[in-house]
Amino acid sequence: MPEQLTPIDIIWTKDSQAIELNDRTKYKSDYKIVGNTIIYTLRIASVSSQDDGQYACEGKNLPRSAQMVHVNA
Repeated sequence: MPEQLTPIDIIWTKDSQAIELNDRTKYKSDYKIVGNTIIYTLRIASVSSQDDGQYACEGKNLPRSAQMVHVNA
């Protein structure tokens, strides 16, 4: 029987500062399981040029993944 994937607690950062995910009007963190991979996503509502920066996702035993985001407002 295949091993069941279990999502882990992750931290989202912008420019190395933790993002306050309790503000669900601005940010929404989610995940989906595709095959043997867990894909974590961060959605940003009402984006502006102030949202430009390097966003990263990291967690225990999870390699840091980062992406530079530039908003054309």
